[in-house]
Amino acid sequence: MRLWTLIIAALLLPGTAAAVCPSTVPILGSLTCSSTQSGNLNIGAPSRLGNSYTCGSPYAPLAQDGPEDVYEFNCQTTGSVNLDITNLSCDIDIYILNSTCNPNSGCHAGSTAASTTNDSVTFTCQAGQTYYVVIEGYEVPFGNCFSGASYTLTFDVSQSTGCPEDCNDGIDNDFDGDID
Repeated sequence: MRLWTLIIAALLLPGTAAAVCPSTVPILGSLTCSSTQSGNLNIGAPSRLGNSYTCGSPYAPLAQDGPEDVYEFNCQTTGSVNLDITNLSCDIDIYILNSTCNPNSGCHAGSTAASTTNDSVTFTCQAGQTYYVVIEGYEVPFGNCFSGASYTLTFDVSQSTGCPEDCNDGIDNDFDGDID
């Protein structure tokens, strides 16, 4: 009986949730504030998160059943983070999920702007927490894509308080006049 009491207590105690996506969702890489990541959604891939995203401007909630690319982002400093998605070959969506990696209950921020070649999403992050960046092809064929969707992800550190200066790259990342 005591073992069950301990198990129930452990489940009810507040704590930091482990950052985990389902094992069927491949994580393509870890992003940092100085990352530039180019990718291409595979139109033939199945939706692995396929669920209703409860956040996203201007359209939410929004059912998504297309392929997705997923990246991890570990927040360096508590604050606002601006993530840009550019060089879009067609209309795709971007979401930020919390450590639950659940599009329904863990949707933190998103952009579902229509017919764009550049888009961005701003979200508040907590230092040390893991977030999931999801590039979502919302239907098959998605947007005006019939062979795949290319994109580039970058963090706008000049606008982000959650993405501080990268002190090892020789560049004034946050445009404050000080290099590193």
